[in-house]
Amino acid sequence: MSVGTVWNPQGPQSGLWFDVAGAQRLFAEVEAFLEESTYTPEEKTGATWRIPIGDKEANLNNGEWQRATPQSCRMHQRITATQSTKLAPEDNKSTRSYQSIMQDTYDAKPFLLYAGGQCLDSYVGLCPGETKPGDVVAIIFGATAPLVLRPAGPDEMSQEFALVGEAYIHGAMDGEFVQGDCETKTFTLGKPAKGGIL
Repeated sequence: MSVGTVWNPQGPQSGLWFDVAGAQRLFAEVEAFLEESTYTPEEKTGATWRIPIGDKEANLNNGEWQRATPQSCRMHQRITATQSTKLAPEDNKSTRSYQSIMQDTYDAKPFLLYAGGQCLDSYVGLCPGETKPGDVVAIIFGATAPLVLRPAGPDEMSQEFALVGEAYIHGAMDGEFVQGDCETKTFTLGKPAKGGIL
């Protein structure tokens, strides 16, 4: 697993509600990881704007979460095109929904995951800020999202792990990893990783 930079919506300057330069850095890291991934060109295009918001947006009719729509794509494009540290008032207003959802990904960072199997596929997503190379991503039966785990046993053969947190993996949030033949393992969750949750 390769990991990027932790996303902080406020950035280094206090008083900013949304750090445009930080968002653009996140976008650039996602795009760089996508270039290394095995997604098709069409999948990469959609992933570019879906990953920073975990492929979700609020449905304006009922307030519930739904898959991100082309409206989010347009908001991503406006933030990407901004050449200032602050969005112009009209862009700030028109991209507020995208900014709000990015706020929810506070302290996350992009990652590139190499999945095993007969063909070495690679996936891009968002993981907790505490994630580091050597951590593993697991699909836990019954969990609502993939989980980042850190080996915590006394040696490499140990099956004890600490929970780091939830992850978003583009193209793998609807059970794609567990369709057909998949490897199953039993392991033990111990104490949470430093900064992790349990």
